[in-house]
Amino acid sequence: MIRNKYGPKPPSALQYILCYVIYLALAGATVWFSLQVRVNVIAMPLAFTGLDYRLVHLLDNVSLLLTGLVVLLIIIVMEHLMRTRLQKNKFWPIVARIVAAEAIVIAFSYVANFVLMKMVLHT
Repeated sequence: MIRNKYGPKPPSALQYILCYVIYLALAGATVWFSLQVRVNVIAMPLAFTGLDYRLVHLLDNVSLLLTGLVVLLIIIVMEHLMRTRLQKNKFWPIVARIVAAEAIVIAFSYVANFVLMKMVLHT
């Protein structure tokens, strides 16, 4: 934090607004990548197992619920990290780490989706 003669200087209102705008964008990206990962990890393999439709539907609904809970936890932790790092004047490094992690997961998800679709189209 920046210090003055009265102690640490708190972040301004504009910095908090910027923090929460970035947070909302990253939260939206988190929901998007979770749905992409869910398609690759849950839905695609279930489609090729030959299970009964009702069981696949049940597993799909349970996976959606579990994915939603994990995403909620990620979003809560992400908000806490961003807010506390803003107060410590270390905001941009945590934003860069979050963006890098989400970009890696999204890229991996698209590559996995491409590979799975190639496998489906060649069989």
